[in-house]
This record gives sequence, C-alpha cells and structure tokens, in this order.
Amino acid sequence: MRLRNSSAIYIVALSLNCLLFLAVYSLNALRFQLDVHVYNVPVVCQLYNMLYFAPQYLTQLLVLAFTVDRFIVVCYPLRRKILCRPSRAVKVRTITE
Repeated sequence: MRLRNSSAIYIVALSLNCLLFLAVYSLNALRFQLDVHVYNVPVVCQLYNMLYFAPQYLTQLLVLAFTVDRFIVVCYPLRRKILCRPSRAVKVRTITE
C-alpha cells in the first residue's frame, strides 16, 4: 500500500515548490536588506517575477489536489484504486506546473 501512495507525490511536489520559492525569496531578501541587485537585467527581471509569483499560486493548487485526494480516500475507500492512482497524481502535478 505504501508503494502506491498518491499523496506522497503531492507532498513531494509541494516541498519542491516551497524550496523553489525560498530560493527565489532569498534573492529578494538580498536586494532589500543588503542592497545587492541581482536581477536588474530586463529578461532576468521578468523571469524572476514569474519564478517569484508562480510558486505562491501553485502551492494553493497542490494543497487543493492533495485535499481532494485525501477526501476521496477517506469518504469513498472503494473508489480509491480507480481515482487515486500515482499516475494520476503525476499528471495533475505536471499540469499545475
């Protein structure tokens, strides 16, 4: 049962998303606290803004997917094998990213 745990895929995606956000946020902290301008180039600035805001919204979507997965497992245990497969979790993760 532990080998086919779709919730673990959501947790891994959520943790990687949070690590990405913390890495990008540390660049923002360097800018405001130490006045180090890392991303003043036009293309890098736009890429930074995307990498800064996308994980914030992606976190909410991953938590929603994880919650729906847990809801199905608890409320409809006989449908778990059909609806909560790891392959489906990987598809949801790649769609949201």
